[in-house]
Amino acid sequence: MQKNKILLDEMFLRRLVYGSAFLGSGGGGSIIAGLKFLDKILHGSNVYLLTFPLSVKYQSLRGCIVCDIGSINEFDPQQDLALEYAFKDLLKYFDFRDSVKALFPIETGAENTLAPIALASMLDLYVIDGDGAGRAIPTLPLSSFSALGIIKNFTPVAIANGEGDVMLVKSKTQESFDGLLRPIAGLKQFRNSASLALWPDKVKDLSQTCVPGTITRAMYCGQLFQGIREQNTSLINDAIPKVNSLQGMLLAKGLVEEMQSEEESGFSFATIKIKNQLRKEMITILAQNENLIVYSDQADGPIATAPDSICYLNSEFWPLTNSEIKKGDKVFLIGVIADKRLRSDPMIRGFKELINNLGYAGQLDFKYPETKKLGTLILELTKYK
Repeated sequence: MQKNKILLDEMFLRRLVYGSAFLGSGGGGSIIAGLKFLDKILHGSNVYLLTFPLSVKYQSLRGCIVCDIGSINEFDPQQDLALEYAFKDLLKYFDFRDSVKALFPIETGAENTLAPIALASMLDLYVIDGDGAGRAIPTLPLSSFSALGIIKNFTPVAIANGEGDVMLVKSKTQESFDGLLRPIAGLKQFRNSASLALWPDKVKDLSQTCVPGTITRAMYCGQLFQGIREQNTSLINDAIPKVNSLQGMLLAKGLVEEMQSEEESGFSFATIKIKNQLRKEMITILAQNENLIVYSDQADGPIATAPDSICYLNSEFWPLTNSEIKKGDKVFLIGVIADKRLRSDPMIRGFKELINNLGYAGQLDFKYPETKKLGTLILELTKYK
């Protein structure tokens, strides 16, 4: 096998589902959706992951971003076909035909990390080891591809369902696409789960604004969880250095006392309350598909906010998303520091606007407690088992 080219086998993919579910900050699709994509991938062609640094040969390829959009709780039984319909119609519009050879995820999450891999297995394409956030994002403009790059082919965007209903949506600005596409995903023909193909360009150009290494890092995160559950020192030792490229902090350990969720405008809005056993306090998490802010009833302001991730891990070291978490679960709540690309002014403004819309109008420049290397932090949680 060539350097920087990895065959995505079942073991890699299964670990990837759970690692990306954890790093998705509660969003990016459900674990069930990720496992359904996994099954479809295993019945398709081999998929190769292209890792950084990319060779000149792979940089010269044309790439495209594909993803699913809608509520975290919904999944089209033919979501793989929806991706194919959107992808092929977009390429037909640009007259790229068979010239797009590589795909990027738009975010990290159980469904949307696996989505481009599912399409790649159908059409014999490469997948690039990088995405637009390193976490799940509530809206398209919060992708680093959009916020940090000059996207040449930003319009139209193709949106499709598994029945072959496809729309090419045009806009004069990138920023307005999310508001145009989510109402379409909410139509009865789409059932709150649609697929998108967008922003085809040279891999070299798309790579300049992506967060690199997100797929392999998520896989190693899933491997670490597996190693802890199975008490397999070899798996743990192999995964720790990769997971330790991230910084994290333990925000709470305790029982989920409340989980409320409602669907609106193509989103799942949720409020989760956790009784923290580390300190006498009640933790409240507000989510718009993804977890965006955490409060304590014993603190004057938030204890964590996006763009940093707010992630769940249950007491048996299985990750949870906002689709799986429920009242009575015993969980660790872990903050993961965002990639520096998510701390640019456009990204901070975008996340702040969403958080304000959830009801918080205060400052976001609070000081975090001391962070640790994420892999080391997760391993330390075994003392609570």
